[in-house]
Amino acid sequence: MFGLFCKMLWEASLQNPHAVLYAVLPVFGLGLACYVLAIAISVWGAFGVEEICIDGGSLRWQRTALKWSRESEIHIADITEIRAITPWHRLDNTVELTTARKRRRIGARLLRGEAVELAQHLRHAVGLTR
Repeated sequence: MFGLFCKMLWEASLQNPHAVLYAVLPVFGLGLACYVLAIAISVWGAFGVEEICIDGGSLRWQRTALKWSRESEIHIADITEIRAITPWHRLDNTVELTTARKRRRIGARLLRGEAVELAQHLRHAVGLTR
């Protein structure tokens, strides 16, 4: 699809060489940005791994996809609420950690039962009870 998109823009630039700078290049930039974003989402969906570890008074959440890694650390004392987010369309089930400053969602593309179970285990491990 990206090759077809580039071919279309190349033919448009050959037919209208005066419009390359103002019409074709911005569209190419937008298409390239969308292509890179789609590749990043695909790599995360295929190879992404999330790891949650609780030790030393903090919750460490690490996401890894191939050689790209990102880590977040949340102090347990700052966590005020942990809940499972399960929307009606069942496509974006996650677990939401609420702190005094912000909300963070962990666990991408979980099943509904997995999100509820993860939230319960995290509540128990952190010491929040309902």
